[in-house]
Amino acid sequence: PRELKMSSPPIVQHHDHAIDLSGILGEQQRELTPTVEEFPADLLNVPGMIGEFVEYCEKTAIARQPALALGAAICLQGVLSGRKVVDSLNNRPNIYVICTAATGGGKENPRQMVNRILTAVDGLDLGCGENPRSGSSLVKLLEQHPAKLLMIDEIGRYFRANRAVDRMGHQAEVVDQLLKLYSQGEGPWSGAQYADSKRNVIVDRPQLSLFGTTVPGHLWDNMEVAQATDGFLSRVILIEGDDHPEDGEM
Repeated sequence: PRELKMSSPPIVQHHDHAIDLSGILGEQQRELTPTVEEFPADLLNVPGMIGEFVEYCEKTAIARQPALALGAAICLQGVLSGRKVVDSLNNRPNIYVICTAATGGGKENPRQMVNRILTAVDGLDLGCGENPRSGSSLVKLLEQHPAKLLMIDEIGRYFRANRAVDRMGHQAEVVDQLLKLYSQGEGPWSGAQYADSKRNVIVDRPQLSLFGTTVPGHLWDNMEVAQATDGFLSRVILIEGDDHPEDGEM
């Protein structure tokens, strides 16, 4: 499909809620210790489809996590507009979001609501399922449909697999592919190259969005400074859920 070129520059809102990484960039072996503040309430008041999705999650949740619902809504909007919209700076709506919340703290509901909506609009081909087994399987999914939303529960395990001291096989490949795919939406992209040309895959303008959820410990205990310095964290919107979510209406 043709991309709609946006002439106006992207709108960026600045809030003083960033994680300061300056103290760790020079020490490659230090673990990341985030400073987490309460999610800004004004960011939850979003017009249009994103705000309606957050409201829908609030009405269907056992434990209300509006910030996590916001992250899922942004990813859903991203995949629905994938390969259709590009702004004046050549940015595309492939969004990476990782949300953290305690076990039983409401991480499941936003993923369920995304799947429910994609089912209702006959858009299941935009989903990747959950927990891809390898980087090559992720590439094959993009070959079938270049705009995809990947939802991974307990994504912290993938970072555990990707740690330099472990590098545990296929799950580590998934993190590597996520890093590479983020900026490949402008033209044809190929995955790993094999001597057997029949195994080689070329994807036209792949646009992969990621919605990952995990408990905080699994993420931060397995996150290394390498993820800060190799550009992965700069590609991700990190959202911390409410430690004590309100009960929903269900």
